[in-house]
Amino acid sequence: MGEPAADAPLEHRGSGTTYAERLRALLSDVAEGRVSADQATERLRDLPFADLGYARVDHHRELRQGQCEIVYAAGKTAHEVAGIVRQLLRGNEGPILVSRAEPDQRSAVRAVAEEAGVDLWERPRPGAIALLRNVPASSGRVLILTAGTSDLAVAEEAEITASLLGADVGMIADVGVAGLHRWPPNETGSPTPTPSSCAPAWRGRWPAW
Repeated sequence: MGEPAADAPLEHRGSGTTYAERLRALLSDVAEGRVSADQATERLRDLPFADLGYARVDHHRELRQGQCEIVYAAGKTAHEVAGIVRQLLRGNEGPILVSRAEPDQRSAVRAVAEEAGVDLWERPRPGAIALLRNVPASSGRVLILTAGTSDLAVAEEAEITASLLGADVGMIADVGVAGLHRWPPNETGSPTPTPSSCAPAWRGRWPAW
């Protein structure tokens, strides 16, 4: 599976979650007699979560919140990360983000994605790798500014996370810590910033507005 270009927009789908639509379709099938109560019970058995022994994978968050599942890879083995991602692919419908992943963990995720035929978006610097399917419809704009180049790991993690949550994301690196004088005023392709779109600064300092 290929990695989308860093500045390529994600393909966003329509409103509502595919997971909720699947549940609604199942309930409709039961009501119409196309699926028995026993069959529905079996399908819904892992609806709240699936117990893998080393992890209880939450399948209900996507239905409750309509947001993608995020797997925090730190402290997990590559086998555990792959198992969690594989279970999410089976039980959920939305995109999946694996964060803070080491190279062996990302390699395991790539293998699972290839098995499932799912495209990937990877940001090696912060150790983030996303499985792209049914990305939410765009619901707003976010502009990420970094004070310096050293902040790019945090900024890239924020970029991929916000994108999977349904935001149109732009990023401008190294605008400086003393003000916005290094921010090109007519940066093409960047969304209009709002007060809430100020991104991580250097050593706790924030850009002056």
